[in-house]
Amino acid sequence: MSGHVASEALFGSQSRGDADAFSDRDILIVDDDHVALSKRREILESDGWSVASYTFRKLETLAQKRALFLQHLKFEAKITRDVGGRLRDILDDFAPKQDYSAELIENAQLASIARLRPDTTLGSLWACDVLYVAVRNFGILALASKGCHVYGYSDVLGHLVEFGMLREAAVPSLLKLRFAKSLYRSSIEVPNRRARILLDAAVAHLPDHVTVGPFRALSPRDLISNVENLPAGSPNYHRLRSLERTYVALLSLAPVVAQQPEFTTLRRWIRNPRAYAGYASQHEPRLNELFANLSSWRASDGAAA
Repeated sequence: MSGHVASEALFGSQSRGDADAFSDRDILIVDDDHVALSKRREILESDGWSVASYTFRKLETLAQKRALFLQHLKFEAKITRDVGGRLRDILDDFAPKQDYSAELIENAQLASIARLRPDTTLGSLWACDVLYVAVRNFGILALASKGCHVYGYSDVLGHLVEFGMLREAAVPSLLKLRFAKSLYRSSIEVPNRRARILLDAAVAHLPDHVTVGPFRALSPRDLISNVENLPAGSPNYHRLRSLERTYVALLSLAPVVAQQPEFTTLRRWIRNPRAYAGYASQHEPRLNELFANLSSWRASDGAAA
């Protein structure tokens, strides 16, 4: 990989050496130049990489907030390019917090988004994806509050069991969330019954404090008609996943939406939501306008509800 930005680093399973068929190929790119970041991201994504793209200012802001993503990078990143050593300096100076209670509350709010889903195969896999992220985040945050820093999903679950925050019997079902996430982000078709089984098994074994209350499936039409947008003050990542839920419902009613440029971009960004949470704040008004035009799409496309 030739360097077209100031700093690049492998992280996640690629740097830990435990990658498998369901692993993302994670890479961090950092630069002051937004244009350079965009061009480099396009090149890497076309080659199958999951790209986390940051300006140095944004990364320094995360470091000031003592976000655990920086600890993840400090522990595991393999820096492949670092002009001037700026990335290394940021990571070397980073120190995590002792308490992540506020982040745990925010993560529970993310998990609650999955409690309402479209009653479709893709809807079940979407919910699995959201819960995978929420369970992994919960484990990383809860363990970090105890001074234990691990990031591989299976290791996180194992340590939760050791600390008494998860029943050992829950591990097999929660491990399958990672498989379901891979199916969803790869657009691999599976029978509806299989998707529901994966979701139901995981829901039955969720850790305490991840989410509370019943999980419901609505018909795509009812979901689009009744779902409420998250407040503007909600985290961008949460709003992205909420928009995504409506998009998943809309796909089954009006497949022609896949031809809309905004939705084409949204679908691409869904496959790497960590890096593109800002999409919600940038394009939410336009997407909501498109959702509101469902009836005219159905009339022109002839899609059945």
